[in-house]
Amino acid sequence: MRESDTFQRAMRTITAVWGLYFLARAIVRVAALLTLSTDSYALVIALSDAPFLIAILAWSVYHTASAFRNSARWAPVIAAAETSQA
Repeated sequence: MRESDTFQRAMRTITAVWGLYFLARAIVRVAALLTLSTDSYALVIALSDAPFLIAILAWSVYHTASAFRNSARWAPVIAAAETSQA
């Protein structure tokens, strides 16, 4: 599975999105650190950290599942597995 084009493409996309997220997060944190008080900085971190992490994690799972379900190679295998479990 790891050698398949579907897997490699999905992981490449997810890695790029996570990298952009962490870059944006770092920029926001540095900007908040330089311009806000300590309490305000802590509030920015608290309000922006967990919700975005949960959202990007959910998107990662959704994107990977969609990539495999839409793949010509893996869609029949997934459909057969889902049918046998039902």
